Order: sequence, then structure tokens, then C-alpha cells
Amino acid sequence: MDSKLILKLQKQFIHSAMISFLTVTLGIGLLINVGQITANRFQVRQTLLNIIDSYSRGGAQDTPTDEVYVFNPFTLRKLINVEYFTVFYGDDGGEPRVRLTHSNGMTRAEALALIRGVIHSESGFGRIGVYYYDYERIEGGILLACMNHQNGLDATDRLTALTLAISVIALAVTYLLVRMVSADMIQPLVENSRRQREFITNASHELKTPLAVIRSNTEMTEVIGGETEWTRSTMKQVERLNALVQNLILIARSQEQEQSRKTADLDISQIVRETAESFTSLAASGEKGYCLDIADNIHLTADSSSIQMLCSVLIDNAIKYCDEGGSVRVALTAPRRGRAQLIVSNSYRAGEKMDFSRFFERFYREDGSHHADSESLGGFGIGLSLAQNITSLYGGRITAGWKNGVISFTCPLNSLEDE
Repeated sequence: MDSKLILKLQKQFIHSAMISFLTVTLGIGLLINVGQITANRFQVRQTLLNIIDSYSRGGAQDTPTDEVYVFNPFTLRKLINVEYFTVFYGDDGGEPRVRLTHSNGMTRAEALALIRGVIHSESGFGRIGVYYYDYERIEGGILLACMNHQNGLDATDRLTALTLAISVIALAVTYLLVRMVSADMIQPLVENSRRQREFITNASHELKTPLAVIRSNTEMTEVIGGETEWTRSTMKQVERLNALVQNLILIARSQEQEQSRKTADLDISQIVRETAESFTSLAASGEKGYCLDIADNIHLTADSSSIQMLCSVLIDNAIKYCDEGGSVRVALTAPRRGRAQLIVSNSYRAGEKMDFSRFFERFYREDGSHHADSESLGGFGIGLSLAQNITSLYGGRITAGWKNGVISFTCPLNSLEDE
């Protein structure tokens, strides 16, 4: 696995972990705050009912009793230093009678203005600003109690702010811990990726020498004793191994380029044209038509080496598997600014029933391959896999399609972000 892919997976893991942690933290904070608000409302309502009960027992017009208590889950305590008042609406339609027993200087007019019309609401219990109210019908009319709950609302706000602050701090600490732990966890994978690249590179170069010796010895054997079935078989396998070594080198080179990728604003038209023109002689030697249809002045923020490799892989593949006497076409268009589309197509009569979806799997080869004599072509399914990887770097996905005896590979390319 490439080290950049490993780092990308690490970022995705951190992102997923932080979203999960944030969701759980906010969920817990929400439950705490909802529970606090619910408990406060329940306590306030019980207190208001106790006030109504105390005042109704004392008589709507008499001095209220002193048996007014605040309810909480643990104890009952007398209502002290809490701003509250009552209003009695008689059934006779007379002037409402207001008691400002603990109103902290509130006037009768202010009390009536505050609760005017609340007895016509659908629910007896409600809130106006920092005041909660409740009312009940008693003998001779309706008794309404109203209580200032500023302290309780402030406590709820403080709890909400504290919950958010703790969540932010916990999120930051968790992010640092997850980042450090994940960095330690992926370090062996990054090191294995580096060693894998080194092994591929070293093995590829080491294989060249014995293959060259085998080829030379086989050629000398043919010079001395003439060409035989065995020497032809040996040379054929040497060619296949040479092709495999070249593909391994191509893999290592593409990974190195990904590690040292440098982006800039490039004329993609010029890069594709120069790369395609370098294959003109190869197409001519195979007696195959070769057509370039490249629009001018297409610019992308890109890495030139990756664009060159993408073109080389696709054009080489198209020439290699083109039908005898067929033609190859390389086209480059710009659907919109900041985007390009590379299409490489070739004549290919045998492609009607092939599974194009698996063409881009590394080391995949269709049974019977692309040609009757495909083994002589040395294909190992690596080139198209590299083309897919490069296209994905540019935010696209390579696709293959067949129509009227022509197979086409389409690569959408978007500008890379500057690094």
C-alpha cells in the first residue's frame, strides 16, 4: 500500500473518530441539558401549584398562609427570597385582585400587564420572559400564580455554556490523542510501503542481469546449433520476463513520482502532443494508422510526469492491442475550464463481449487475452491499473467502452490543488 494512501486513510480515520466522538459528546450534553430543563420546569410548576394551594387555603382575599414550599426531589423547603405574586379573577367580572407579597417592588399595574390574557391560553402552565405562571379554578373564580425564575434560567444557561466548553476541550484533547495514537499505528505500514518500493526497484534491476545472460547464452546456442523449438521457447519466456521487469519498474517509478509530485499550471495540450508524437514511429512500424486530435491551450494545475506516464501507458496499450491494419486515435478536449478529457481509442474487433470493468485491476488478464497471440505481447494488466491510479489523483475515473469495433479509454482530469 502506498504511503500517501496510508496517510489518507489515517486522515479519514481521524475524521470519522472525531465525528463519532462529537456526536456522542453533543448527545450526552443535550440529554443533560434537556434533563435539567425538564427538572426545572417540573420544580417550578410544583412550586406554583403549592403557592396556589397555599393562597386558596388562606382565602382569595385574606392574608396568605406562610405554608408555601418549593418542591425538589430531595426535600421540601419554604419559599424564601423568590419573587412571586398572585392574581385572583372573580367570576363576578370585577377588578382582578393582585397580591404582591414577594414582588420585589413590582407594582399592581406591572403585574397585571405581565399576565394579562394568560388565562385564555390553552394550557394553564406557561412562561413570559423570566416569569413562569400557572392557574387553577377555585371557589369564586380563578387564582393565578406567577414566579420569577431568573436564577433557574441563569443556571440552565451556565450549564449549557459549561457543557459546550467541556465538549470543545474534550474534542481538542481527543483529537490530539487520536492523532498521536494513529500516527504510531500507521508507522509500521509506512515503513513496509517504503521497503516494498525498495524491494520492487532492487528486484527489477537485479533480474535484468540474469535475463541478459540467459538471452545471450540462448542466442549463442542458436548461432552454434541453430534455432530449435527449445531455444524459441526460452527466448519467448525471456521476453515475457523482460516485460514483467519493465512493468515492475513502472510501478516503482509511479510511486516515486507520487511521493515527489510537483504541481504547476501546465499546458496539457503540449505535454499530451509531445508524448503522443513520440509513439508515431512505433505505430508506423506496426503498419497501424495514427491520428492525433488534440485541442490547443488546455491548461491544468498538474504534475507533468504523471500526465506523461498516463499518456504513455494508454497509447502503448492501444498500439499493442490494435487490430492489424487498424488505427489508433489520441484526443484531448476541455469540457470546461479547469478540466480536461483524454480519450485514447484503437481498432479492436474482439472487444464486443469483454468485461471492461475488470480491465483496471492490477495483474488482471482476460482469458484468451486481448489477442490470439497475446502472450507474445507481454501484457500483465499493470499499465491500465496505473492509468486508473493516475486518473484518480486528478479526481476522475477512467472508463473503457467498445462501439463499432473500436475500444476507447476515457480519462477525465481536473486541476490538482497546489502543494
